[in-house]
Amino acid sequence: MKLMTALMLSLTSCLSVPAAEGQNVITYAETEHNRFEVFDFRIGWFSTGGSAILAAPPGTTEFGGPLDLCKDSDYHCFTSGLHLAVPKTGSPRAWSVGRMDCSVLDGPSISTDNLVRVRCRRGNIGSVEFSYSRERGVVSYRRLCSDCYLGEFRLISERGLFADP
Repeated sequence: MKLMTALMLSLTSCLSVPAAEGQNVITYAETEHNRFEVFDFRIGWFSTGGSAILAAPPGTTEFGGPLDLCKDSDYHCFTSGLHLAVPKTGSPRAWSVGRMDCSVLDGPSISTDNLVRVRCRRGNIGSVEFSYSRERGVVSYRRLCSDCYLGEFRLISERGLFADP
């Protein structure tokens, strides 16, 4: 575990991930099995795999695909790969967008400084459970479906998906 923590700290310091508005690359790690997921908004590509994907040129990894953001003016969301959504404004406890139904599982509704656990379900495709705050964005997530990798991915960038500017 100490080796993994040291690896995570060194990887975090090596990544050139901007923390401000317009963040181009967001990275998550699942440390138990040394897996990473990289969301590269420069080229609209998602990559998943071992630590080698952190050094690979953008869009060249074997396991990945296009980032498909939903076209909804009221929500931040993905329509492929990682099915999750959060409202851009307001503080609801439940919402629906596209074919996804989402709700806050614990704590108060979504706000700037509160970290809440949310579950989004997309029909029979499965669910994603994630921790979210407006300030930091998606801090961790795990997919819940029969064929999904069950590990929990944790943010190693300063700010995550859908963080407020």
